[in-house]
Formats: sequence, structure tokens, C-alpha cells
Amino acid sequence: MPKKTKICTGCHKRKSIDEFGSHKGQGDGTNSRCRDCTRKYHRELYNRSEKYRISSLNYKKNHPDGIKLWAKKQYYKRKYKLTLEQLQQKLESQLYRCEICGREIKESFHTDHNHKTGQVRGMLCCKCNLSVGLIEDKEFSEKIFSYLEKYNNGNSI
Repeated sequence: MPKKTKICTGCHKRKSIDEFGSHKGQGDGTNSRCRDCTRKYHRELYNRSEKYRISSLNYKKNHPDGIKLWAKKQYYKRKYKLTLEQLQQKLESQLYRCEICGREIKESFHTDHNHKTGQVRGMLCCKCNLSVGLIEDKEFSEKIFSYLEKYNNGNSI
């Protein structure tokens, strides 16, 4: 099934619907400008308008966690199709521990997912996430194991 596309009103290019932010007021539920053009528009508005700049700075000052929380929500929604509540439930179900080694991951965790399907598998520590990434490539992991085996038999340089 082909991906939906639409034309950005900023750059006038046809782009995948995934490149547009959500907008409930629009008929198709997405912004009329792609994310890049929206970012560019707001940057230019910020630089051009004193009123906009002051309003933006006041909001950030009065809502220090609001921007970070909003950005985090958008990231998990876009990348993994997860809400923060679902993410929290997954962490709680794993008792805030890496699903592979059991290391505590309250502060820093990685969302392990299948790169082909996008499906989230679990929350991992950095070391395990990197290891899974390497092992997933069977040809590369065989080369690693072959290399280790070569030097496990007492061979050295």
C-alpha cells in the first residue's frame, strides 16, 4: 500500500504525510507545512518579531518542563507510536530494569525496537541496546564471534 503524500504550502514539494506535524483543525489532521518549513517559519518569526520573541521567552520561563515534556511526547508518538503513559507502563512492567541484563534504568534507558517493523520490544540499558543492534546483523555478528574465537585459543599478535 503506497504511503499517503501531500504538497507542503511552504516549500511546495510533495512529501510523505509522515513529514507533517499533526493539526486537529485540518481536514486530514496534519499541518499544511512540513516540519522543516514549520521550523523555518517559526525561526524567522522569532527573529523578526519582538512581540513573538517576548511571548516565547515568557512561556518558556513560566513552563520550564512544559516544552521538554511536549517534545518528549512528540518524539515517542512519532518514532514509536507510543504515548508517555504506554512508555511508563512498559517501564513499570519491567520494574525499571533492563529487560536483558536487569540493570536499573530509571534515569537512562533506550527503547529497543525492530527496525523493519518499528514494533517496540522493550526498554534496555545502553550496553544491551548497542549489543542487540550489532547482533541483529547476522553477518556482522558472525564476524565478531569468529574474531573472538580466533583469539580465545591462545593466539595473539
